[in-house]
Formats: sequence, structure tokens, C-alpha cells
Amino acid sequence: MVDGINVHYRKTGSGEKTILLLHGVASSLHTFEDWQKGLSKNYTVISIDLPGFGLTGPFTDNKYNPVKYNKFLDGLLSKLGVEKVILAGNSFGGFLAWNYAVHAPERVSHLILYDAAGIKREIPNLVENIAIGTVAGGSRIMIPRPIVGMAVKLVYQDTSKVSSDLITRYWALLNLPPNKDMNNGPKRKSNKEGFSNVMKMNHSFNNMDFTQNIASISVPTLILWGENDKALPVKNAYEFQKLIKNSKLHVFQGVGHVPMEEIPEESSRVLEEFIMN
Repeated sequence: MVDGINVHYRKTGSGEKTILLLHGVASSLHTFEDWQKGLSKNYTVISIDLPGFGLTGPFTDNKYNPVKYNKFLDGLLSKLGVEKVILAGNSFGGFLAWNYAVHAPERVSHLILYDAAGIKREIPNLVENIAIGTVAGGSRIMIPRPIVGMAVKLVYQDTSKVSSDLITRYWALLNLPPNKDMNNGPKRKSNKEGFSNVMKMNHSFNNMDFTQNIASISVPTLILWGENDKALPVKNAYEFQKLIKNSKLHVFQGVGHVPMEEIPEESSRVLEEFIMN
């Protein structure tokens, strides 16, 4: 229990150093399955379903902002007894990761941003356009599976890796209906409602300039990016590198928005090399 909600998390490995993995919008801790298997050989690895997604479900008041997520991560790390963490985030999870590194640099030894959000955009990206159109019908309407399948294929460069089971997992967790918390507490809201409100928050950030915030990041930072990212273009990677003084950049050729799913072995290897050095 953190901030009144049951958090779904997966903890593997027993290494001295701990890696915390934060997923993107409409995703879940399952996006890190391959990374978790490999990294657990040398590290303690924790992945979570962020509030608003997966089996964790929405915040109790269904309101979302970076300050609230920072408070949540403070509580999560304290509850798990983790004093310092290697923090890695993809897309929206990357946005939360760098925000947390600014909020609590003393608790972050290394920051890994892979295809992270936060660079100012003139227009919503393709995936966001699909999401905005989907939630426009109201949070009570189920998101159609074909729409989810279209969005998943947009974040992959090699769409041959997008299986029917993969689409079904994304679709089922995104449409998880309201249910009672595991502690028999009050009925929680549906994931669709949480997704709708997170997307509204993201949309409101489109024209905001986080340059000063990003430039204030002081922890060693690795920026990983897929060259063919259709959701957040690779030019954003170079913007992050320019703003964060103590940073390194690695661009994966022929890869889309989710390198941990498309090329798990190669992308996790680059991460480990950075941590060890």
C-alpha cells in the first residue's frame, strides 16, 4: 500500500544495487519482462505498474501531476526499503524519472532515459493523437482492441514482433474495469478513467517548456533512443543530451519507441555498461 492504493510490483534478483523501471503511457511492468530477466543476474530489479495503469489502477482521487508522482515514488522507495536507486524510465515513465531525479537527486545514483518525454512539442505525436481521439468518447467507453493494436504497432519499428498476445495484454490492462481493492477497500475507478486523466495531463504539457528543469539534472544520465521512434522523434534525444551536462547518448539503429521490448538484450547491455563505468 502506497498513498492509499495497492501497488502491483515485481521484484527480482538480489544484487547490491537496485534498478527501478518506470513504463510509459498505456503500458505496464510487463514491458520490462526481458530486461528484468537479464538484469536480475547482477542487480535487484523492481518494476511497477504506475498509478493509473496495469493492476495498480488509478490514484484514489484520479488526479495526476508530477508533484503527486514524486510523492508516490518517495513513498514506494521508503516502503520497499530502498535508499538509493538506479532509475530508468521510458516515454511517460522517462518524464517521471527525470522529474524525480530533480526532486530527490540524493536518492538517484544513475538516471536512464529511453525515448523519454519532456522536450517541448509543437503538435501531439501520432500515438497521442490516437489516445486523445480514444478518450474523447468518455472514460466509460471501452477502448477498441484494433485501436490499441494500431498504437502498439506505431511504437515498434519491427512490427513482426507485435504478436496477437502482446496486443491483447495491452488492451486488457488498459480496459481493466472498476473493482474492489485487494484490501477490500472502496471500489476503485477503471483504468480507462485513469488513462483519460493522464492523457489530459500530458496534453496540457505539450506547450510547456521544461528546459530549466531538465538542465538542472545533476546525476549521471544515460539517454537511450530508437532512431525510428514515431512517438517521440530522435531529435529529442539530442536536446536532452545538450541540456543535461553529465550525460551520454546511445541511439539504436532500426528501432522504435520501446527498445526494451524490440531489442532487450542489446539495450540492457548498454545500460549495464553505463552503470559499471
